[in-house]
Amino acid sequence: MKCFNHPAVDAVALCKSCSRALCRDCVAEVGLSCSCRNRCEADVALLNDLIERGRTAYQKTSATYFRSGFFTCLLGVVFLVLGIAGKASSTRSEWLVFLWITGFLFVGWGVSQLISARRFKQK
Repeated sequence: MKCFNHPAVDAVALCKSCSRALCRDCVAEVGLSCSCRNRCEADVALLNDLIERGRTAYQKTSATYFRSGFFTCLLGVVFLVLGIAGKASSTRSEWLVFLWITGFLFVGWGVSQLISARRFKQK
């Protein structure tokens, strides 16, 4: 393969941004990537930054899902405890049903968040 700018010279790299073949005079190293000198360096730097952010995105998402799931489960347990305490004190039954249903919904949602956190952590 020949250089895009110098058709008589063999290429040594491809630009990460525009995929042009480049010789030693035309290539610029940006991090661990190659780019067209004075043309695509900024674009390749942005691409490298996006790739690096993508590597940490799963870890950050997993931590966020874990915190959310833990808090939601805790809230569900509070509603269930209030429902059990209301049963012992003979509170009106419609409030007890509301507390139990709300508690089970929160616990279920929290467990689904914890499962999602585990899946993101494995990626």
